[in-house]
Order: sequence, then C-alpha cells, then structure tokens
Amino acid sequence: MITTPHLAEGQDVSERVHRLSTLKRISINETYPALLDGLDYNEYAKTGIDLLHCSEQITINKNGSHSTYRCKKRVCLICSELRAAEEARRLTLATDQISEDLKTGKLIGLKLTLNLGPNSQLTKLLEELTTLSKCWAALLRFLKRIGNSRPIIKGYMKAIEISAAELPIESLNPHIHSTLLIDPTNAPANLAHLIKTKWTEIVRRAMKKRGEAPQIETYAQQAEELWSQTAEDALSWLKYSAKGALTGISKLFTNSGPTKEAEMPNDLPSNRSHTQMITPLNTDLWCTLHTALKGKRLISYGGEMATLIKKADEILAEQKDEMSSRRESPLEASTEYRWSWASKQYIPSALWSAEVDRRAYFFLLSSISYMRQLPRNIYRAVNEIQSLNTLSDKERIKLWGSTGKLPKKHRDRRDYKPL
Repeated sequence: MITTPHLAEGQDVSERVHRLSTLKRISINETYPALLDGLDYNEYAKTGIDLLHCSEQITINKNGSHSTYRCKKRVCLICSELRAAEEARRLTLATDQISEDLKTGKLIGLKLTLNLGPNSQLTKLLEELTTLSKCWAALLRFLKRIGNSRPIIKGYMKAIEISAAELPIESLNPHIHSTLLIDPTNAPANLAHLIKTKWTEIVRRAMKKRGEAPQIETYAQQAEELWSQTAEDALSWLKYSAKGALTGISKLFTNSGPTKEAEMPNDLPSNRSHTQMITPLNTDLWCTLHTALKGKRLISYGGEMATLIKKADEILAEQKDEMSSRRESPLEASTEYRWSWASKQYIPSALWSAEVDRRAYFFLLSSISYMRQLPRNIYRAVNEIQSLNTLSDKERIKLWGSTGKLPKKHRDRRDYKPL
C-alpha cells in the first residue's frame, strides 16, 4: 500500500475516479493484449499480467489522498499518473521554499523544451532516449564551465516526455522539459539563446557519431524566462514538466476507441476478436515503450532543486506520520473503490460483488485464451502430460508467471530452461 498526494485544486473525488477508470481501461484494452502479442513473449508476458491486476482497489479520503496497490511498471498509465501526482506535491513544497527568492529577484527561472529533431521511428526510441540523456549531461557540463568561479545554474529539474501526433502511432517524439534556476547577474535572454545554440550543436555532433544526418533546428527549441517569475508561475511549469512520460500518448487513446466511457458497455474486450482489440502498430508501440523506458530515470533534480526536494520529502514524511495517527479516528472518513470487471470502471466497494466480478474476469480471459490460458488449467496440464515439450513456450511462461515454479518432476528435466 502506498499513499499518493492530494487531488489537484478544483478536482473532486468523482473526477479522480473517472480519470483512473479511463487509464485502467486503456491498460486492459490496449497495453495488456499488445504485450501478450509481442514477439518476445518471455519478456512481455509477466509485465502484461501485472498491468492487468494493477490498482484493483483504491481508497480516497476527504483530503484527496488515496492508497492503492501498484505494479510500478514504467509502461503502466495508472502508475505514471500516480507518480506525477506525487511529484506535483513534492514540487509544491519545494517552490514554497524559494517563493521569496523568485519574488525579490535572487533567483530567475528559465524554462526549456529540448528535442533531437523531428519524430523518430518506433524502433529507434531506446537509442533516442540514450542520446537525449547524454546530450543533456553535455549541456550541463558546458553551463558549469562558462560559470567560472560563480556558477550560472543554481539548480534544475529535468523530465522526459514521449509524445506522438496522432493514431495510429508510427513515430514518437521524445523530448525534455526542464526548469533552470539561474543567477540574476546573467542576462536571461542571452543565456536562453546560448542554450538553444549549444544544444543544437551538441545534438548534431551526437547524431553524426550515430552515423545519422542531424535534422535538428535551433528555432524548434524553447528556452525562455518564466512569464511572471513567481512561485505560482514556476510551480505551474514544474507540474506540467512532471505530468508523466506517457501523458500525451494516453490522451490519444482516451479520445478515441473503446476507452471512452460511453462506448464501453457495448464494446467490451470480451465481445471483440483479438484482431479488433489490437493492431500490429499498437503491439510495436507498447512493446517498444516497455523496453525503452525500463530502468530509465525520467525525472531528475540537481543543485538547489535537489536540496529543496529532499526537504520536501522530509515534510511529507512528517505529514504521513500525522495522517497515520489521524486515520485511527472515526472522524477520518474515506471511500473505498474496487475495479469492476463487469462494468469496466471503479465502483464503491459496497456495490462490488465478488461472484459477478469473478465471472466477468474469467470471461475476459477466456476471450483471449489462445494468448493466456487460465493458470490452473496450465498447471493441471503440466501434471498430466509425460513430456514438457507438449507445452508451448507461451504456456510455460504463463505457468511460471502465475506460480513462480513448475512441479519438481518437470523442474528437474534437462529440456526445461528456467527464465
């Protein structure tokens, strides 16, 4: 169980539940079957199953915080949404500490949006993200060198986002959103122009090393001062930057297809064939995102921003302890929601029926049984057969992902290769 931050200002509980329900439907309708349909079944199957069972129960309190079990996969849209909410609260506390410095001009905020050029092919996403991180590191080294004895950059926040233009997604645009806290003795306009010029130079050099023709243009990079140099302005841009790496992609699926709530009752995954559920492009998309984002650090802080975030974490820890003590009081009302496989949305736990929901869940799995048999049926098959070779590779992975082991008499067989 983890605790996530308060709801955004003006957002009530029903809006939050509706948003999480929409993201859960995308995971079920798009991400899960796409991962199971990937070529490397060994790698994607366990992640797909974890996505299917992520955030099946949530608790939302009066103060807007909620608790839920999370799979914590980078490709999971619900986990991405919850991480963004956590970062938003950390950033709120951090900017509160520098509001006076921004107001008096002791610090100047500079906002950046940097990319590597036009959209790239899906197959190059991992290489693009690696190049993006290396170019950012090179830019920071350059800014530290020109600062001499007095550093220009006092702190920074960097976040990576991956966006796409439209469905079907055939290309992606990974880019960086960043906020720099700079010394007021430096002219912000001159520094912004210098950053854009140097970034273009760094990217062109990196692309040539990759053996590709650089297509980046300086005018396509954004570097400018915060509009009003206030804590509110800084926080607005910081929250936008930390909104999640896959927010843009999730919006494309939210505004089209069976993820829209109005279409769900008559267009459940169990009522559609596999070819209607996913396309080869969607399979490539989610499998590529899973591979490329695995182990990547999507949000990072440095300098004074890192110090402010540490202080914010200490404040949050204290608030968490206070909240834990107040939860023992009956005055702290909360509402529990559970994911309903029958209605494909979060409903209050009091309305949730285990019998009805279990039937809907198994009916969903049986509709794609050729991709993932029920674990108990596979386990029975392993015990009944004489040779493990009669199980397909996919069935072996399904069994391992469900139970973590095979029966001992089959584990010891020479032709069994552990994952």
